Amino acid sequence: MKFFSIITLFVVIFSSCQKDFSVENNINNDLTTITDSSYVDKIVYIDSSGTRLDSLMYNYDIQKRLISIFDSSSSSNYNIKNFLYSGNDTLPFKVVETNKTISSGFFKTTKYFSYNTIGLLIKDSCIRIFQPSDTSVRVGNYTYNGNKIFGITYDTGFSQKTIWVDTATLDIAKNIVFSKRKKIFDLNNFSSYPDSSKSKITYDNKIGAFAKFKQFAHDIFPNGETSFFEIGQNNNVLIMDEYIYYGFFTYPYTYDFNALYVYNINGLPKQISGNDEKFIFYYKNF
Repeated sequence: MKFFSIITLFVVIFSSCQKDFSVENNINNDLTTITDSSYVDKIVYIDSSGTRLDSLMYNYDIQKRLISIFDSSSSSNYNIKNFLYSGNDTLPFKVVETNKTISSGFFKTTKYFSYNTIGLLIKDSCIRIFQPSDTSVRVGNYTYNGNKIFGITYDTGFSQKTIWVDTATLDIAKNIVFSKRKKIFDLNNFSSYPDSSKSKITYDNKIGAFAKFKQFAHDIFPNGETSFFEIGQNNNVLIMDEYIYYGFFTYPYTYDFNALYVYNINGLPKQISGNDEKFIFYYKNF
């Protein structure tokens, strides 16, 4: 019965997300007034020896809307996200993500977005297809209250049904500074489940490289093993301390990221050094 309810909820959201909408008062307008050169064009990762590990390439349409992100470490390992818009809307209603790796094979995710009138994401729903025939459905609902964000995600999973419950605290610049996640299987016994991950993040005071598309191109919440470019915020991540609790272990697995920045003349990241890697940023001039 619970599984049927989740599917029913997905169908309702899936249908509503396809309707045309117009976003008023985009919350990121105050972050996009520097120059055209504030649009990320490419990010290249290199290791401590200078060897290229990976790259991310960002593409835009003539309206300067992000239309794709291509992530490639080799011809046989890649990820591409394509963003689709309704009319002249500045926020996409849909993204199609295709991922191919040697170890995991091929999977495709189609996600639909719904926003409130000030451009905050309030619902998303997606179908994931994993080669050759596994399919899962995920539906997320998000609410905002002062400096808090709450999320509840229903996931049918490939093998089991799961509910993810996220709570995040924001700073004055609307960046997530603390979050925790529970992985539960029964909402009626919510308090009996321990935290599955926690994240604590500090930022610089510069405009974030990913602030323009924080509402749709990245994860809303940290996941416990978050790369700095997976969670778009209004400023840039300086320190990220994360803890993941596996099963019945009494101690957590920790993931730490400490960043050292070099900025360009517009105050945007030019180079980030951290965890024995360097990330080189290039920006696009329209």
